[in-house]
Amino acid sequence: MGSGFLKYIKSAATLVAAITSVICLGACSFIYNAYDFIEKRTGVDVSSCKIVTDVDTHGGFHGDGDHYIEVDCSKKADRISAAVEEWKSLPMTENIGRMVSGVFPTVENGKYLFIDRHDQATDPHDDSELFDRHSFNFIVAVYDEDNCMFYYYGFDT
Repeated sequence: MGSGFLKYIKSAATLVAAITSVICLGACSFIYNAYDFIEKRTGVDVSSCKIVTDVDTHGGFHGDGDHYIEVDCSKKADRISAAVEEWKSLPMTENIGRMVSGVFPTVENGKYLFIDRHDQATDPHDDSELFDRHSFNFIVAVYDEDNCMFYYYGFDT
């Protein structure tokens, strides 16, 4: 074995190590954080609250699935109430109610946010086109003002 072959092996090993480092650093930057996720999707900072449930079934064919998060905001109720003040008051519209029936516990007094994330949506806060397409891609968040619970539901098909 000549010195040229050894230089080739060293160069290849250095390249593999560099690529592995870049992949590892990239993977670390995609660590999931439910608090950041909720804030990014709804605009509400729930980082001072407690995540009770977080179930995500995405990862199937083309990322289809649903994502449900329950957050106990009882220790920061005033701050969360102020953050959702501009949301719509319950009850939900008939279309949204049909899509999330059975997802959330019964909430008598609260606010909700609907965001239609479908690429064909003309207004992300309007649910009138929800059943005019062959797929769904939306978010519904609910804040229960009586129990200080924040609920997030995302559905993608």
